[in-house]
Amino acid sequence: MARKNRKQSKSARKKAEQHARAQSRRKAANAAGASGTSQKSCTQSVPPDLAKVGTFLADLRKEKTAQLLAEKDLSIIDIAAAVGVSRECIRLWQQEAEFAARVADHTAMLADLSQRFLIGRKAYRLGNLQERLLRMQRVMDARAADPELQKAGGGDAGLFVRRLRMIGSGENAMVVEEFEFDAALDKAMRDTEKQAAQECGQWAEKKEVSGAGGGPLLLQIIEEVADDDADSGKSTEGGSADGTPPSGSEDVSAE
Repeated sequence: MARKNRKQSKSARKKAEQHARAQSRRKAANAAGASGTSQKSCTQSVPPDLAKVGTFLADLRKEKTAQLLAEKDLSIIDIAAAVGVSRECIRLWQQEAEFAARVADHTAMLADLSQRFLIGRKAYRLGNLQERLLRMQRVMDARAADPELQKAGGGDAGLFVRRLRMIGSGENAMVVEEFEFDAALDKAMRDTEKQAAQECGQWAEKKEVSGAGGGPLLLQIIEEVADDDADSGKSTEGGSADGTPPSGSEDVSAE
């Protein structure tokens, strides 16, 4: 009986060892497959028209990954999902000196605190301004299509609002319909466009030119004198310009 139990125990250990070796082989195969997939996804062919730019710059996914790693807002898993590569691929890239240098470049560019936040980036602000302007334009379009607002002159412009106001009191009270120009919406749209122009450096404030101390600006007018009149040393009719008679002439006066 004891011999039989020892045989069963030995058989069970043998099966367990075989099962463990099989699992180890499957894990190794899976790891090799994942590595092959990573290598394949990390070695994309470069289009001929981008070959002059260089392999690294041509791979936009690698550049995007470097930027996201420098921003430090997402985990490796999230970055891999956003870019469309595997985590193993990103780890392989991180071992490359060129990729590490590119991450360092993005990190240095984002060193300014204002660039670490979306609101500090001009492209993000311009995108928000564009979206805000489009929404205000949709409000205008909806008003322009409103039959009630068509009663007002120019109601199809979308810049009028309809208001109901009660006048009178008691039995004489009545509701009056009024249409007003929406100056607030018009100003908001113009301010949005102005801010966008300022962001792009296309806006210049008008400045009044003044003199010293904010006083009036003095203008000096220089008149050009004709050559004939400028020569005051010339004599006229035998005498000098100041009326002195010529030398050698006698002053004849009546006695």
